[in-house]
Amino acid sequence: MYVFEDTKHAFQIREMSGSYNENLIVATFDNADRARSVFRSLKRGSGFDGQTPKFFCPVLYPKDNNSY
Repeated sequence: MYVFEDTKHAFQIREMSGSYNENLIVATFDNADRARSVFRSLKRGSGFDGQTPKFFCPVLYPKDNNSY
């Protein structure tokens, strides 16, 4: 399950895995709209179905990069 978090300095997407009791940050953004867009995409199944391999994490999406 993916969770969207608005922290003091960034927007994060976390993956909560009940089977392993893990809490993994999969992406960090400085733009709320971009973060929500990726979050919705992950919720629709574009990720790893809640089991992202640890070597993929975390991904930082910089301010001026428009691709994701």
